Amino acid sequence: MALPSQIGALFAITRRCSSSLSSLYRVSSEVKAALAQKQPVVALESTIISHGMPYPSNLETALSVEAAVRSEGAIPATIAIIEGQVCVGMSQAQIEALAQPDAKVAKVSRRNYARVLAARGLGSTTVAATMLACHHVGIDIFATGGIGGVHREGQDSMDISADLMELGKTRVGVVCAGVKSILDIPRTLEVLETQGVLVATVGSQLEFPAFFSRRSGSNSVAALSEEECAETLAIQAELQLDAGCVFACPIPDAHDMGTAIDDVIEQELDKAKTLGVRGKDVTPHLLAAVNTATKGASLQANVALIHNNARVAARIARHLSQVTARRHASTQASAVVMGGATVDTTAHSMTPLVAGSTAYGHVEDSHGGVARNIAQGLGQLGLAPRFATTLGDDQAGHQVQRQLEGFNIEMLSTLLPTFSTARYIATLSSSGDLVHAVADMGVFDQLADTLLQVRTEILRQADVIVLDGNAFDGSNSSAPLVDSLHQIDTPLWLEPTSTTRAKALAPLLATLQPRFISPDLNEFDILTASMMGLTLSQPTNPEPRTVIEMLDEISTLLPTTGWVVTMGEAGVVAPNPAGLRQLMSQEPVIKPGNYQHYPAHALTQPLLSVTGAGDSMVAGMVASLILQQYSTCVAVGLEAARLSLQSTEAIAPELTSALLVNSDT
Repeated sequence: MALPSQIGALFAITRRCSSSLSSLYRVSSEVKAALAQKQPVVALESTIISHGMPYPSNLETALSVEAAVRSEGAIPATIAIIEGQVCVGMSQAQIEALAQPDAKVAKVSRRNYARVLAARGLGSTTVAATMLACHHVGIDIFATGGIGGVHREGQDSMDISADLMELGKTRVGVVCAGVKSILDIPRTLEVLETQGVLVATVGSQLEFPAFFSRRSGSNSVAALSEEECAETLAIQAELQLDAGCVFACPIPDAHDMGTAIDDVIEQELDKAKTLGVRGKDVTPHLLAAVNTATKGASLQANVALIHNNARVAARIARHLSQVTARRHASTQASAVVMGGATVDTTAHSMTPLVAGSTAYGHVEDSHGGVARNIAQGLGQLGLAPRFATTLGDDQAGHQVQRQLEGFNIEMLSTLLPTFSTARYIATLSSSGDLVHAVADMGVFDQLADTLLQVRTEILRQADVIVLDGNAFDGSNSSAPLVDSLHQIDTPLWLEPTSTTRAKALAPLLATLQPRFISPDLNEFDILTASMMGLTLSQPTNPEPRTVIEMLDEISTLLPTTGWVVTMGEAGVVAPNPAGLRQLMSQEPVIKPGNYQHYPAHALTQPLLSVTGAGDSMVAGMVASLILQQYSTCVAVGLEAARLSLQSTEAIAPELTSALLVNSDT
């Protein structure tokens, strides 16, 4: 029986281990932000860097595989042990250090995981160790070259990779090219079956791949599409099944080495036996020998299959984010955002601009559009919104769609084959002044028709609909959309977007009856002048008190519409918490005395850009309204705006669900 002092010591150790866990894992800021925002993340092992390839191919492959993951809209997280910490998401300098031929790097699996950490050494993670790290930090998808397995004559030697055991108890989806034919593939699949591990081939081929070869002679349990892989993982998580999944990707056709590689492998296996190479040293020895025997063809095939696996893993991770959001949509708050999305190109000239000559500088692409920004903000806040817009079936359209899906945003619109995605191209002088710009917004002519196609039941089931003014151009083309929205009881938040759109919207307000409308001061002037039958000769720039007085008067004309008037540095005039609560009730109404002035939040860092501040505010307020956090609603919106002002991006990466606090409803 343990003595009380021994029990106390045991508890002390347990507490110390628990509290120090976070200090043993160092997650990069990029990966940490992506996980917090539920963006797709793909883990990458590091043994391939230190033990799988010669230098400098190992370094080049490691960096290009990360780029492949990014190209599919996911965040790469290469994992290794460095100076007593498991690094999840490595810098280029760290990867370069691991790749050096003279680096002393331990090959880390579950059995020596703690030992390498305790020794504060340098360790590269195998499949098993990488899965352990994924489990601790919350990464669901992991891409590698191939998994370990049962070695030839393993029934006698009991030489079985720890990867198989880890797959039986750690829930991570492992995307690989199958098992190398240097191993006993049928027995490997039998062990995985015994461990309760789903083994599926990605694509239409049922046959399990053999790393360098597309076919092994053994079958997987199923052939699944990338979407089906994601669906399977999501349900496995809901069932709390602990086993992982193996998603095997046949090597691309152009690099399939077929059965010819088997003869080379058999010869090199015999040589390895003669040389006494055993255990964990067999695989790197054989890979090097086979590469020499095939005059580098096997190395090229190895690189190709890893790139392929990384891209497939990124797409599965992207689908998993969408599937998870959809599966929880019935129990989570939801929003439907409708309106414009653009790709903005800004050319910053560093030399004088002279007509007919070339200026030198740098060019930046970014994604914009009021509705698109609001949808991204809601996605970062964890609400998994749906977004309807018009995009061209072109590179820009696919880019916008892929980027938004990374924020748990479900796209409701289709790509239009005969239109170009909206583009805005601006040239700035060396002092930052706009010299000229070209806007290609023709696709917005189709916006009203596209939004009209969103199913009525989706709009009725939403907690809030957010609509930007891009669908309204002053013509009659938007009339069917207005009539449709008028028939739906879901609270509508209307964002005018510009003075031009405000003029087109003004005569429609009585029919639309938005629950909220968020103009800036110039748009407010236009809308209120139209409602009161006044002619606006110049901007009025009213003080907050005057705005409140005007809104009290307007409340008799639009008694179910709450106004959120943005005033730049002066802050915002909006309904008070009681007014917000009443507007979101079954009997919405706004009364005189329900408005107040909210000062802007002071900047804590330099102002970098005003683009997106208003959109961020709307996202923050809409999220709060959906969560019934009325007392903090405007404060959350103003804080979201502050973060945007201090960021070069329209929607600041720092905007996360942590901003939403529990409050009285």
